[in-house]
Amino acid sequence: MLVAAFVAMAQSVSAQVDHHDFGVWTTVEVKKDFGKKFDIAAEAELRTQDYSQAVERWTIGLGASYKIVSWLKADIGYKFIEKQQLQETKKSYIIDSYWSPRHRVYASLTGKLKLGRFELSLRERYQLTCRGEQSIVKWDKDGNLVDDTKKAKNESVLRSRLGVDWNIRKSPFTPFASCEMHNVISDNWEIEKLRWIIGTKYKFNKQHSIEVSYVFQDVNYDYKQHILSLGYCYKF
Repeated sequence: MLVAAFVAMAQSVSAQVDHHDFGVWTTVEVKKDFGKKFDIAAEAELRTQDYSQAVERWTIGLGASYKIVSWLKADIGYKFIEKQQLQETKKSYIIDSYWSPRHRVYASLTGKLKLGRFELSLRERYQLTCRGEQSIVKWDKDGNLVDDTKKAKNESVLRSRLGVDWNIRKSPFTPFASCEMHNVISDNWEIEKLRWIIGTKYKFNKQHSIEVSYVFQDVNYDYKQHILSLGYCYKF
């Protein structure tokens, strides 16, 4: 059912006219293992937009994961997000660019299945993002300043991700691919975002590793992003 839903969404998206963009996502993560089952991690992330000419958002977060059994892992976490909304032109007014702080909590379960050198995974994540009320600046068609207020909003999302990793024998590279669907529970189960990722992890040693990937993201079926994602992880 999940695979069929991804295929149906992809076919629906391909038939529409879209606005394209390019951005870069960079992530730095520090992780500490406590035995073989439990770990905690701190993360900082920066994303760009508008063909990488402007910052889209920056994020800091803290999370923990626990391996329940060999094939099932649970994790929880918190993220503080500062997101930038670029200047936007409407029919009768212009909204100045502004920054919008958000608080996000999440919990997820990830199941894994090994098939030879391949590992299939399915992650189901629930996340709640809270955005407070804030003032924004608008200009009408005559150039007059208009003060406005953006109302507070809480958004609940179910994120379903299907992925595969290829464990190449005696190689520091681990290629991977995944597809993810963001379903907005707080808005009548509306599919807001689809994300496809292909890339590879490279492990220098037990402590240092990097991840490079290409991300294709479709937001609300009309805004597509081509993304270069770069990540570094230090484990101790």
